Parts: sequence; structure tokens; C-alpha cells
Amino acid sequence: MVVTEFVVCLNYIIMPFDNAASVPGLCHFHAFLMQWSELAEVSWNLVVNCIIFHFFYCATHDLRQLQNFNNSRKRDIIIHSCVWGFATLDAGILWALAQYDADVVWCWIAGDIYRLTFWYIPLWSMWFTSILLFIGTTFLSKKLTKETKNITTGDSLKQTLIQFKIIRVTGLYFILSFLFAWIAPTANRFIHIITQQSSPFDIWLWHIIAGERADGYTKFFLYLWIVFIVYKNVNDNKVRRRIQTAPTLSNHSDSLSSINLSMTQIS
Repeated sequence: MVVTEFVVCLNYIIMPFDNAASVPGLCHFHAFLMQWSELAEVSWNLVVNCIIFHFFYCATHDLRQLQNFNNSRKRDIIIHSCVWGFATLDAGILWALAQYDADVVWCWIAGDIYRLTFWYIPLWSMWFTSILLFIGTTFLSKKLTKETKNITTGDSLKQTLIQFKIIRVTGLYFILSFLFAWIAPTANRFIHIITQQSSPFDIWLWHIIAGERADGYTKFFLYLWIVFIVYKNVNDNKVRRRIQTAPTLSNHSDSLSSINLSMTQIS
């Protein structure tokens, strides 16, 4: 995720020069880079909710899988292959079809049909999939909370339920930050497509102030929050000792720490 954020920042550095005739091909390269990095960036939002759903699914269906949650190398290889492969395929097809060209203030996809097909449909399909995963996570979390209450009480129960809530809120945070960042640019584009006129001033203002950049800003604060949670989980030995008093709950505790570490590694 950090790689995609870096490339997105690089896009905005290139932007003032991408229409310069003195650098042949820079406009098309910049458009490809923007499409590739932005699509990979929003894909990671979906990945986070997939990992959270996977954790709660394993915790409520197969504790053997939950005990192996730390062994995530194979899972990480699959995730990276899917994210980078999908972004490269999408951006590469547009390059092969010669659909990159100068837009109003930057270089991007040339036609509205291609923008809808290769950007807006994948963009919002991933967001709605994240919503479905979050709903599933909420249902499984309630089921796991009920099971946890049957095997432990007191401080162990309190600490575990807090961590369940933290994990769910992390997934919701990614969903809301995505919505805040992309609803204005999407509305702006569709208003232009439908009316063939410029959007109202307040939509443009939201687009400029927040827009795509807000996704990076909000994730920065989320990274700090996740790192703090991981640090707290790893170093709070008193809490870990209390949780380990219940054998089944101990499995949950180890996996709770590992899911936070997984999200930190993705970031």
C-alpha cells in the first residue's frame, strides 16, 4: 500500500510536465502510471476487509485455520499477485488500445466509455464488495462474541471484545475513507458525462479539497492507529497473560495480534 501511495504522489509531481512537447511519450506514461497506481490503491482497501472477514470466518468455523493465521506467507503471495496483476492488466489493456491521452489538467483515459469500463465500474464494485464483506464480518463478529462469552469472563472477556471491535472499526474506516475520497470525483465525472457541462462549484470544491488526496491523508492517520494497536498488543504482557488463562481464547488472542500485524504489513 505504501508503494501505491508513493507512486500516486509521484503522479502529481509529473502532472505539470506531462503535456510538455519536449518530453515525448510522458503524457501516455503518466496516464498509465496514474491508472495503475490508483487502481492498486483502491484494491488494497478491499484486501483489508477481505483479511478481516477471513479472520472472523476462521474463528467461527475452523480454529485450526485460526491457529495458523500467523503463517500468512502463502496468503500474502496470492494477495500481492491479485492486486498488482489486476492493476497491471487493467492499465496495460488501455495502453494496448491506445486509450491514454491528455485530459483537462492531466493525462488519463481518453474516452468516457473506457473510463466507465476500466475505472469507475471496478472502483465502485470493490467498494460495494467491501460493504458486503463488512456486513458479513459484523454478523460473524456477533457470533464469535457470543461464543467467547461462554468460555471466559472478567478482564479476559473485556480485552478480547475490545480487540474484536478495533478490528471491525478498522475495516469500516477504510470503507468510509474510500467513500469520502472518491464520491466527489465520481459525481463530478458523471455530471459532466450526463449534462456535458461543468459540475456545480461545491462539487468541484469538494473534489479539489478532498478528492483522491483525502484517501492518502486518512490512511496516514489509520496507519498510526494500527501501529499503536500492534505495539500495545505486543507489549501489554499483563493482558496477554490474562487472556492465555483460557485455552480457546488464547488462540483468539494470538490471531488478534497477527491480524493487526497483517494490516500493518499491507500498509
